[in-house]
Amino acid sequence: MGMSAAEFSMAAALEPGLTFEHFVALHGRSLGGFALMITGNAADAQDAVQDALIGAYSRWDRIVDNGDPLAYIRRSIVNRHISVHRKLRRLVALGDRQGAVADPAPDLVGRHWALHVIARLPARQRVAVVLRVIEDQDFGVVADALGVSPANARKIVSRGLATLRSLLDEEGKTDGR
Repeated sequence: MGMSAAEFSMAAALEPGLTFEHFVALHGRSLGGFALMITGNAADAQDAVQDALIGAYSRWDRIVDNGDPLAYIRRSIVNRHISVHRKLRRLVALGDRQGAVADPAPDLVGRHWALHVIARLPARQRVAVVLRVIEDQDFGVVADALGVSPANARKIVSRGLATLRSLLDEEGKTDGR
């Protein structure tokens, strides 16, 4: 029996001597999708992936030698998003009330609506829900990405799903569903 695409992809990611270019070719698209679900908009997702890959490039051999480069890059994307989110909160707290122009994509139907709802989750819950539910990762991967224990990752996923259900109920009431 052969390997599934996911198993093949993971085996390739853990391959000793994996080149940076090969890694990006294998995982660039899925990292973009992951970042989109985390950030909620395409521009921020592209920035997060680019920043994570730029940061990893100079120490690529060390990253591959230390273990799972895919987990490392995902963690970098999460860290960047949380850092940007904190900076924006500080700006608002300091009186910068103008804020950014809203991304029109969440107003579209289907996938964009889902992104809109997921984007309303707090950052850590969003990361946990995307990894666990959308990317079907185990709690160990969620824990690694968030820098917490697997038990704490379970709590964050649970709270995220509860918040998501509440948001969906709220959206249903306002849309007349």
